Amino acid sequence: MSNWFPTRFGSKMEESAMRSQALITGILILLMASYVSAGEIEKLLPSRTQISFTLDETDDVWMSRMTDDIADYQLGSGGLDDTLAVHYRADVALYINSVQMQFNSPGTVQVYVWRYSDAAEAAYPEGISPPRASASMSPLGEVLLGPITYEVQGTEEWETIISVSDIPLEGLNFYEGDGFVIGFVKTADSEARPMADDISARGTSYTWFGGPWNNGLPHTWGGYSSGEAIVEMMMRVDVSYPEGTVPAIRNLTPQCDLSKPNKAMHVTARVTDDSAIDQVALRLRKNTEDPITLMMSDPDLDDIFEVDFNLIGTFGDTFSYWIYAIDDEGNVTNGRDAAVTFDIVYVPNKSILIVDDGSVHTDIIRATYIDMEWQCAFWDVVEHNGIDEFLLDRDWGLVIINAHGSKLLPTREYGDGAFDEYLMNGGDLVYIDQDYLLANLEDESVVFSPGDFAYDVLGLETALNDPTPSESEFYGKEGDPITGIWATQTYVIGDDPAFLWADVVNPIVDGSETVLFTGEAVGMNAAYSLVNSYGGSIAFMGFDANQPIFVEELMPTSWQTLMNNLLASYELESESFSMDIVPHNTVIFGGGGRLYFDVYFENLSGDSFPGMTLWTEVTDTSGFYAGPNNVELMDITPFMTFQNMDMDKCVPGYLDRGKYQFRVSVGYYPEATVTTSFDFFKYPEFPGGDTASNGDNNWSVEGDLVTDSGLPTVAAMTQAYPNPFNPETRVSVTLPETSRLNLVLYNVRGQVVAELADGTFPAGEHQFMVDGAAMASGVYFLRAFVPGELNQTQKLILMR
Repeated sequence: MSNWFPTRFGSKMEESAMRSQALITGILILLMASYVSAGEIEKLLPSRTQISFTLDETDDVWMSRMTDDIADYQLGSGGLDDTLAVHYRADVALYINSVQMQFNSPGTVQVYVWRYSDAAEAAYPEGISPPRASASMSPLGEVLLGPITYEVQGTEEWETIISVSDIPLEGLNFYEGDGFVIGFVKTADSEARPMADDISARGTSYTWFGGPWNNGLPHTWGGYSSGEAIVEMMMRVDVSYPEGTVPAIRNLTPQCDLSKPNKAMHVTARVTDDSAIDQVALRLRKNTEDPITLMMSDPDLDDIFEVDFNLIGTFGDTFSYWIYAIDDEGNVTNGRDAAVTFDIVYVPNKSILIVDDGSVHTDIIRATYIDMEWQCAFWDVVEHNGIDEFLLDRDWGLVIINAHGSKLLPTREYGDGAFDEYLMNGGDLVYIDQDYLLANLEDESVVFSPGDFAYDVLGLETALNDPTPSESEFYGKEGDPITGIWATQTYVIGDDPAFLWADVVNPIVDGSETVLFTGEAVGMNAAYSLVNSYGGSIAFMGFDANQPIFVEELMPTSWQTLMNNLLASYELESESFSMDIVPHNTVIFGGGGRLYFDVYFENLSGDSFPGMTLWTEVTDTSGFYAGPNNVELMDITPFMTFQNMDMDKCVPGYLDRGKYQFRVSVGYYPEATVTTSFDFFKYPEFPGGDTASNGDNNWSVEGDLVTDSGLPTVAAMTQAYPNPFNPETRVSVTLPETSRLNLVLYNVRGQVVAELADGTFPAGEHQFMVDGAAMASGVYFLRAFVPGELNQTQKLILMR
């Protein structure tokens, strides 16, 4: 093995012109936790001083594995002497020059570099940490550097926690395949909260959290976990590659979950190297199948490689893609551990779409809407890693956005956001966000004018961004059907400082506007409704109107009343059924063929519809009609669902060239209660001129409907409601078949507080109550276990 590692101030400086530098960014993933200790994660509200964190002028020589440079979270660093450390592995020989991190608050830490321990190497050779507190061994091996006592500044900017002067003369040197760990130990009773980026699309963790590691006692280790978001700590390591570097991959196109199974994809990535790139490929995997390889090209010779392909899936599929690159020296980068992962998610067609973007009330809001029996479909931006562009391409009666510092809607320039087309076509919107202005970096005093998104779409003319002091009580408009009941008795949102950043929002005065709420100081408008310039009915609330649902003494009467009044003002029509059809192919060649598709149906009501009919039809714009075909009688029971995967419809060879529409309807024929369709194309010849017929000259449909009597298909535990609670909360466990169920409540020390179930239960839904009358306020964990089917834990909060 060649002895190429230089000493600190000798040949290391002399080789500086030859070496290539890179930034290795540590990966911190947040897994669903079954245990939570002192370390917690908190959504990082938009900073009052700084929002984004961009790399410096050396951006072109840094290698970054972060999704972007925006910090989304602040992380509790654990208790005294606890350790937060990130695992790395040298793809090729390298030495460390310095390490930087970002912190949200000051404190004292001791910084170390360790070898990856032999025990962890044997158990977790990829370096990926298991779930929190589930590993018996520490990832920390031999101490290579440290302790370095560092006083964290906590200014939300890059801080050098290991500098060149901290590196020993012999260097911090690693050969290909060596594993090492960089992190810090909390050594004083102070915050020192590191910042983190949301990387939920990735799905693997290289960060270990545990300790105290240095007191000689056994402790549990695992990923840094709390909640559902997956995050990456804002850490970067400056290294040099004396024998040449592997290809560096940055800015791989992200992809959120999709509500449509088919999409024309355009994926790009920046791939650089110290010499030249030989090949770059995209590896694409569907579910657990072997990945396929799609070669990428760099048409503009700017290191941006790209590929186009058609994604074809069905609801329930999981896709992932990553970069595989080779340089002209044979060095390989397999970016599988930084893969983008996304699901195809079925979202039923209902009257209302509720989009949640960091409101912190997601589960409770969803459960309460269901209790109020509004027909709502839900999309959680955090859970689904973004907003799907196809989601708004439907005939929604109303869209509600619950947010806390969201950038889903701009203030000034129109963009290519998912909501633009829906709103510019006159779509109705309820927007609740106390930090809309802050998230878009507006000044304290704001004026909008025609051409600004906020003016044209939201009807917002002037505003005050986070005025102080802020309001916690709001007066409704006397006589108004939405907020009149709060004209004298105020709408109270509680006293939590995190939710007391109400904006003053003043609408355009055009005769359509109604001020819905004013602050306790009358005249400070906090919410309004109007008809915007596109004809859409808009209600905008510049304070956290959802907050009463989360406040013990208010929950949930005020919020339910407000939302019932507001939704009733839109005069939404309730739908009886929801139905979707998903084609697998849309082109028929030659003498005929088959269309393959999936059908999803749901009875949204508690009513029965005996003797209904399902039928199919084919039409074109010239008046051609074929149908009804596949007429099938069925009795629709309350809340019944059915689906058919891989149905196929024969298309006869005599059909002329052209564009056609295939429709599926359910109702009392010929009156359709619900209809869904897709377009397909017929061409007279196969590619290459083959006109052979497949012998199908009819319009038959094959495939049996799979009906659901209402029994669950998988074992699952619902979210407890209410949560936080006092003194009671309820939870349900669904079983697809007779099974043994163990349901136990634990405290934060892992001690059993109550055993709610331990025995055999029949298939169906089973409800349980947690009685906290004799329990102390605090955090508890409810674990449901069904052998071979379910092992699920959720956090409960008892607030007195």
